[in-house]
Amino acid sequence: MNEKFEIVSTIATLEEAEELDIEYYAKLNWKESVKNAELLRKMVWSKEYLLPIERTIRVGKLKDERNEFK
Repeated sequence: MNEKFEIVSTIATLEEAEELDIEYYAKLNWKESVKNAELLRKMVWSKEYLLPIERTIRVGKLKDERNEFK
């Protein structure tokens, strides 16, 4: 991953920044869009995806005719 980044800064109001974001993402091709979505998903959900999935099933029977479980 030898990616090069160019630092670009713009002073804008919140509304202008939102419009700039929309412009940026509208110009991306679908592959770049999917790559960005996957990156964001990993950033947000990384801890949850690392958790092991565990399911516990318990089966109980009544002892004789009483309401006690074995």
